[in-house]
Amino acid sequence: MFMNQKGKKTGRTWLFAASLQGHSAVVEVLCKKGADISSEGTHGIDKGRTALHAAASRGHSGPPGVLVPHTKDEEKPSLLDKADAQGLTTRMVAASLGYMELALTHIPTSRPPTVGDTRSSECSC
Repeated sequence: MFMNQKGKKTGRTWLFAASLQGHSAVVEVLCKKGADISSEGTHGIDKGRTALHAAASRGHSGPPGVLVPHTKDEEKPSLLDKADAQGLTTRMVAASLGYMELALTHIPTSRPPTVGDTRSSECSC
């Protein structure tokens, strides 16, 4: 589908771009039309990041509230705990940029953190 194609210059899908800009209504439509929620960015800082990472990087709480329910239950752990090319999960991205409320209340975790786990989806701040 065209919506899952990545831009040649940006490496982003439409879903990634809509999430990055906080357009929850567009994210909802794209999810309903079958956009690939787990698709990853391919360029620069976006490398390895999903649409959920994109929303977290800008402090948007709307897109995560749309993306997570549209994710199949069996795919949620891999999406929620997915680390980008820098080793950061979605919650870690949000927390590192100062969006603590988003990290702690709007982005669920699929597993409890473990001591010394640098890829944990829980913030140890």
